[in-house]
Parts: sequence; structure tokens; C-alpha cells
Amino acid sequence: MRRVKIVFLVLGLAALLVSVFGCGDERSTSDVTGPGVQLLEMTSLNNHTQGALPYPILDPRIPWHGDLDVLEYETLEAPLNPANGGFFSLTMNTWVPKCTFGVMVPVGAGNDNEYTFSLSVPTKEMYDTYIDLPLILRMEPSNVIFASPIEVWAYYMPWEKFPFQDDETAVFRTGSDPDAEYILIPPEERDIIRGKHRLHATFPHFSDWDLLDCKAGTPPCPSLQ
Repeated sequence: MRRVKIVFLVLGLAALLVSVFGCGDERSTSDVTGPGVQLLEMTSLNNHTQGALPYPILDPRIPWHGDLDVLEYETLEAPLNPANGGFFSLTMNTWVPKCTFGVMVPVGAGNDNEYTFSLSVPTKEMYDTYIDLPLILRMEPSNVIFASPIEVWAYYMPWEKFPFQDDETAVFRTGSDPDAEYILIPPEERDIIRGKHRLHATFPHFSDWDLLDCKAGTPPCPSLQ
């Protein structure tokens, strides 16, 4: 009889362990609720699956302060003679693959002098650091005046939602009001390459140009009609 009692005792303990730690447990959620227990409903947010918390999920980035000089950039530098023109390209290393920016200076666009041309675009780390950091193109030297406009091809940040509808005109800006200059990017000057939004624009000179997050005609973007 003692042996039988021991067997039943072992079986009882085994059943208790399985009920607490067993694999493939299909208990309902009500089995694990109780005081102080918060169940997280799974939801999709920013293309990532996360738990729906009982409080807002805060963006860890800090506000963009507008100071271009403190940013880190990927930069292309090359000799340029505006009289001879040239085409320059910068393929981003910190962005997703195959994001290449291009600048074409037409032959006869300027005087017969040699300059060091540079094109700079913020690194991916900068966009991970600052909220609302726009697409920025820093082209130097800024004091070169061109007789013919230069052409620029640029990619919008692939990890961000493209802010413009198919029929909306985007706006590049340099400087600040009331002396700011604006360049329109109509829908026909945009396309999608391998799922990434590419923009084409013509600029009158090198400068620090940023893409405004508003469509033309909607403040703060001017209509430029």
C-alpha cells in the first residue's frame, strides 16, 4: 500500500508541473489575468509589429533644430570647371542600397575657372537622431553663378513615408524668408525606382537646398504660379 501511495503522489506532482510549466499550453488568456497583469494587444505601427501599450509610444528622436553645420554627411568632392561642365554622382553608403544622387552641370554653364565641387547629404544616423529632418542637399561652392541651370537627381528618404500625392507639386527651398528662393518639383519630375521616390530638379546655383514637407500653394509653401 505504501508503494501505491508513492506512485499516486509522483503522478500528482507530475500533473501539477505540467499544468504550470507545460509546453503547448492552450489555456485562455483569462487563466493568466489577475491583479496587476496587463495584457498587450498586438498591432502594427510604422510597419513594425509592437505591443499596444496603455500610453503613447514616444518617438526617441529629438526635434530638428535647423543647424546644418552640426549634421554628419556623406560627401562627394570633385574638380569642376563650369565652362566644361560635368556629371557627378554620390551613392549613399549609410542609406539603403542603390540610392545615388546625381548633379549635371551643362557645358558652358559658367566661367572658365577650376573649382572644388562638393555634394553632401545627411547620413542615415542623422535621420535616426532628429525628427522632421528634411531631405537636404548641400552643394558648394555657393558663390558660383551659372548661365544655365544645373540638373539634380535626388532620392527621398526610403524609410520615410513620401509626403506628396501623385498630383501634388513639391518645393525645394534655400535661405530663409523674406529672401528665400524656391524651386518647384511637379509630379512629372518625380518617379519611383525600385520602390524609392526619385526627384528631378533644376537649380540656378549651388547652395543648401531642403525639401519642404508641404505642397506648393499650401502654407508655408508658396504657390509660385
